[in-house]
Amino acid sequence: MEAEKLPFIVSRICGVCSTAHTMASVKAIENIYGTEVTETARKLRELLLMGQIISNHSLVFYFLILPDFWFPVEEDPSKRNIFQIMRENPEIGKKAIKLRSFGTNILNLIGGREVHIVSLIPGGLIKPLSDKDRDILLREAKEACMITQEAVALGKELFERNWEKFNDLADCCKTCYMGLVDNDALEFYGGKVRLINADGSLEAEFDEQDYMDHIQEESHPWTYSKFAYFKKFGWPEGIIQVGPTARMNIAKRITTDMANEELKYFKRKFGDPAHATLLFDYTRLIDLLHACERAGQLLEDEDITKSDVRVRLRAKAGEGVGIVEAPRGTLAHKYVLTKTGKLRNEVDNTNSIK
Repeated sequence: MEAEKLPFIVSRICGVCSTAHTMASVKAIENIYGTEVTETARKLRELLLMGQIISNHSLVFYFLILPDFWFPVEEDPSKRNIFQIMRENPEIGKKAIKLRSFGTNILNLIGGREVHIVSLIPGGLIKPLSDKDRDILLREAKEACMITQEAVALGKELFERNWEKFNDLADCCKTCYMGLVDNDALEFYGGKVRLINADGSLEAEFDEQDYMDHIQEESHPWTYSKFAYFKKFGWPEGIIQVGPTARMNIAKRITTDMANEELKYFKRKFGDPAHATLLFDYTRLIDLLHACERAGQLLEDEDITKSDVRVRLRAKAGEGVGIVEAPRGTLAHKYVLTKTGKLRNEVDNTNSIK
């Protein structure tokens, strides 16, 4: 199989996280070929990841999580849904749809479509972002940030109200945590992989190409899931947690102002690192706020509409790993290619932790 076909095929692994799978795939191929994409292409790729985070996190918060937090346990379960919330507060429903639409518009206008994007290829992207589409997204970004600020405030209120119940449910799952950072800051596209232990001590920080030197996966007969663990600690002591809470635990700061303030509050309130399982739903909102702010920053950058979005590839044999942050956690793809650019190892060629 030709390497150029891989990103389109592996995107079908997950309809929800298809953009991240495509992104990790092209990065793995580029690392084998020694290809450096242009700065414009890199920014557009990061913007695509922000679009996926916005689309996914807004859907999960408003449509899946909020009803459970909104209605008391003793409430009629048939009312515990987004439609009942919209009957009681129509504005919440309108804002939920607007926010998710912003994320899907990024994917549509830059990626070619919302699910299984078609613009992303090894070497860059098929076409640049037009000035017209950039202006549309930039207008939407400002409103998206305001809506997300309200969502964060609502989430904090609901967590304050229910924290005793949430904390009693699970505060015992203390694991290693892993995610991408760039100079201690939260990262989704580049940077290094950072791994800390349950008390917050740094255990490893490495380039994506060194991923397999540190991480191992374990399969068990009683589940279809794979369990990733830190080789230094072994199984099960080195089991790893990824995703929004892990991202907040391994990052010391966030490069966007509002999300960084929320990160500081989160660490003061819940600990550093924080372990309670349901904090996943809280930290998702910090992810979401950062994604909206960062999308706005990228769209304000004049370079984002430059036409230099693609470089030539020169196939060569090698082994490569590509890593990005998907909505639910760190995602790694590993390939072994021949000198003509064909996949040599078609078994176990992806390594996904999420």
